[in-house]
Amino acid sequence: MATKAMTNSSASVYSIQPQRRGRESDWAVHRLIVQNPDYAWSETVMGKLDELMQLPKGWDGYSGKSVDFSIAYFAANLLQAIYVPGAPCPSLVPGSDGTLQIEWHSCGLDIELDILGVNKVDCVMTDLDKGGEEEAKLTVDFKIVRIWIDEMAKRAADAVPAAA
Repeated sequence: MATKAMTNSSASVYSIQPQRRGRESDWAVHRLIVQNPDYAWSETVMGKLDELMQLPKGWDGYSGKSVDFSIAYFAANLLQAIYVPGAPCPSLVPGSDGTLQIEWHSCGLDIELDILGVNKVDCVMTDLDKGGEEEAKLTVDFKIVRIWIDEMAKRAADAVPAAA
């Protein structure tokens, strides 16, 4: 079960203690520390990740698992690294196997990051306005995703003056 231990403007810390199994030496407490989550939607993202790590077993009506702690930690750091001012807040969707999908559907772009594990991400960007699709399997270099998010933020900024 995940519990939020502390939240402030410079860091968020989460602790998880798995169900007791056997010897006390098998117990583990993990912490999720994201330094300076200062992007515009960090509070929303961190709250949603906390919620998804606490999903009960069978949340999907079958045998769905909560989002794995290591995936949530990786996702929080990834989102901090690819944040672009003006980009909309992503949707966070749990996978029934403990994985996580991060999605943006805005400004004629659909961006989906399927986080299968730490440093194991399948990515797809579909440009609905210009046509075309890009796919990538990423491990540690997320420059392409940052470019996609930057394009989304630019389109959002361009749409505001056009609407006025």
